[in-house]
Amino acid sequence: MIVYDMLYYSVIVCITIALMMMMVIQLKSSNIIEGYPRTAFYLGFTLIIVISACEWLTMVIDGMPFIPITLHALLVSMLFTLSPVIVVAWLFAIGKFDRIKQLMPLLIVNCILEILSAFYGFIFYIDEAGCYYRGDFYWLYIIVYGVSILIMFREAYHFSKKYQNRGGFALLACFFFLTLGITATVVNVGIRSTYLIIAICSVMFYMYYVELVIQTDPLTSLLNRRSYKKHLADIDYPTAIIILDIDNFKNINDTYGHAYGDVVLKKVSHLIVKVFQGYGYCYRIGGDEFCIILKPTYKDKLTPTVRFLYQRFDKLLNKARLTEPQLPTVSIGHELVKDQASITNALQQADEKMYETKRSKKGE
Repeated sequence: MIVYDMLYYSVIVCITIALMMMMVIQLKSSNIIEGYPRTAFYLGFTLIIVISACEWLTMVIDGMPFIPITLHALLVSMLFTLSPVIVVAWLFAIGKFDRIKQLMPLLIVNCILEILSAFYGFIFYIDEAGCYYRGDFYWLYIIVYGVSILIMFREAYHFSKKYQNRGGFALLACFFFLTLGITATVVNVGIRSTYLIIAICSVMFYMYYVELVIQTDPLTSLLNRRSYKKHLADIDYPTAIIILDIDNFKNINDTYGHAYGDVVLKKVSHLIVKVFQGYGYCYRIGGDEFCIILKPTYKDKLTPTVRFLYQRFDKLLNKARLTEPQLPTVSIGHELVKDQASITNALQQADEKMYETKRSKKGE
C-alpha cells in the first residue's frame, strides 16, 4: 500500500511539474503578456514546481529514521511557508500591490511560526521514527492560507469587475475549485493532489488573463474592437446601441499634443465606465469613438434607460469640464436593436444621430 501511495503521488508530482514547465516555456515564447504580469506568472509557475518537488521529497523521507529530524522538519516548514506565497504571485499579476503589502506581515509571521515549529512542533512535528504529524496548532497555518485565498477571491472579483466581468464567473469558479482542493487536503491528509489542483487553477488564471489582454484596449482599458465585433455577432435579444464620439478631437491633438489627447481618451473612458458599465458593455471602437451595448436585463425598458444614461453622462462630463475647460464635449447617438437582422441598420442610425448632434453643436 505504501509503495502504491508513493507511486501514485510521484505520478501526480510529475504531472504537476511537467504542466508548470510547459507553462514557463509557453510564457517565454509568448509576447502577449509583458511587464510585471509576466514576471508574476513566472514566479507563480516556478513556486508550484519548487513546492511540489519539496512536498514529494518530504513524502519520500517520511518514516525514515536515519534522515535527520531537523532536516525533515525544515523541509516541511519551507513547504508551509512557500505555499501561501503563490497567492502573492497571483496578486502581483493583476497589479494588486497594496494588497500584497497588507498580506506580507501575515506571511512573515507564518514563516516565523513554521520555522519555530520545526523545533518546537506546535504546527507540525516529526517524531523519532521520522514520521510527519500535524500539531495542535495546525489550524494557524490553515488560517493563513485561508485568509490569503479569501483576499485573492475578493481581488479577483474586483479585477474581473474592472474588465466588465468578462470571464468573471470562470475566474471565481477557478478559485472555488482551488478552495475545494485545499479543503479536501485539510480534511484528509492522504489526499495529495493539492498542488496539481493549484497548477490547474494557475493555468486557468493565465488563460483568463491572456483572454483579457486580447479583448482589452491597452490605453483606456475598455473592451476593444475585436471584442465589439464578437459581441455584435452574438446579439440575439432586444437592446440599444449607443455611439459616443469626442468632439474636435483632432484639434485637441493639434493644440495640446498627442500626450494630452491620450489623457482625454482616458478621462472620457473613465466617465463612460462610471456611467454605463453597470448597464452595458463599453468598447473603444476607433480612435476617439466609443460604443455601449446594453445588457439583456434592460430589454423591456430600453428607451427610459438610455435617456437616464444620457442625462447622467452629460452631468458628469459638464462637472469635469468646470475644473478642466479644455476637456472636449462628447456627441452621442443611439438606436434600438430588435434582433440580429436589424444590427447593421441600427449602427447606421446610431452613427447618423451622433453626427446630427455634432452638427447641431457647430450651428450653436
